[in-house]
Amino acid sequence: MNRKHLTAILAVSASTAFAFNYETLVKNAESTDGKAPISSIWQEQNAKALAESTSKEVIAGFTDSEASAMKLLSAVKPAYATDPLDAYRIAEVTHWVMVDADASWYEFWREHRGTNRRVWTEALIATALGASDDYVKTFCLDQLRWCAFPCQTEQVARIGASGGKAVRDFAQMVVRELKGDRIGMCK
Repeated sequence: MNRKHLTAILAVSASTAFAFNYETLVKNAESTDGKAPISSIWQEQNAKALAESTSKEVIAGFTDSEASAMKLLSAVKPAYATDPLDAYRIAEVTHWVMVDADASWYEFWREHRGTNRRVWTEALIATALGASDDYVKTFCLDQLRWCAFPCQTEQVARIGASGGKAVRDFAQMVVRELKGDRIGMCK
């Protein structure tokens, strides 16, 4: 790439950056024309419901049994039709099972969530394998990316084999990350 190309790219980038108007974006997002608001506005509008439905007690309840985990995951719908509150709950459960999940046995004062993590990851795998929609498979793979055990790579690979090209590619990336080959999609 020569200096002219670089200058042109920088000029286009700069003009795009100055043309972006956050105020207009927020105004349009807050409109009542039936379009969904941007996430930050939705969070503000639903702060109380989010706090109540993602409390530690509620989130822990989703990993008490396979049935409770599967019930929450049944809320994942195709093509971005999942209720945002359910999506937040699912993300929060994924985060919750990872906090102190691997506390050592001698750290008896810390909460151990290894069993909860196992219940959650198995439910995510079952949901993805049972789904006929690639979006649902990808949604579950994204959660597994953060909380699956390295020994679950074969199950994650089966999810990839059960979907389209995008699902296969993403599953391969998740498998590489679980194995410790954290080089993303470049391999």
